[in-house]
Order: sequence, then structure tokens, then C-alpha cells
Amino acid sequence: MATTPNPLNILSCYCIENTLGTRTYIGATQNFKIRLSQHNGQKSGGAKATKGSQWHPIIIVRGFETRRQLLQFEWWWKHAISKKETTSRGLFRRIDYLETLLEKKEWHHLSVYTIPSIACFLSIPNNQNTLEPLEYIYP
Repeated sequence: MATTPNPLNILSCYCIENTLGTRTYIGATQNFKIRLSQHNGQKSGGAKATKGSQWHPIIIVRGFETRRQLLQFEWWWKHAISKKETTSRGLFRRIDYLETLLEKKEWHHLSVYTIPSIACFLSIPNNQNTLEPLEYIYP
């Protein structure tokens, strides 16, 4: 019988958005649930850049084999240059960068989880990646 992946202790790269929809943040973690509670000030820790706002997940990428691979992906997602001629900013730039990364052979095995309002803007560039509803792993 197939089981739902446990959202705890899985290497994840994520994009969160503040509740005002004005800022996004990309991070990496082994335990997304705890990390999100840190960003939201419910637990100690969290990035300085996320202090003072409430955050919700919009994209989670999973399937990393090592922590090093996870951190490399996080760095590239933050610093990637989109192949598209784009003037997009904020969230849409994050989506462009993610699509560019997923085109690379070394990231074909990753799974992408997102909310429905973002899924319509995200095109998976190949058949090896999967796109699933975020509720599948984070209710």
C-alpha cells in the first residue's frame, strides 16, 4: 500500500510568501514544518529577512539525495538567471528561475509541490519532474 510522504525529515527547498503577498523568501531545510514555525516567530530561529511577517508556503521542491545537493539548488534558485526575456519581479521571477533550474539534467528527478494559484503559472519543462498539490505534503 502506498503511503503519503512524511513532511518531517525530508530535504526540502521552499519558497514562502508573506501574507500580504509583497515578499517571498527561498530557503532549505530538513524539517519544513519546524522551519516555517521559525519564520513565523512561533519558535526561535528563522531568518532575519522573515522577521515581523507571517508566511505561508507556496512552492516546495523535494527529492534531494544529499544536503549538499539541496544547498546547491537553493543557491541556484536564489541566484539563477532566467533564460526568458523577462521583466518579472518577486514571485514570478522566482517561478522563472525555478523553471530554468528544472530544465537542467541534474534536477530532472525532483518533485515540485505547489498551491493551485501558482500551479497555473508553473510549467514543468520535462516529464521527469512531477508537479503535485502542496496539500499532498503540507495540509
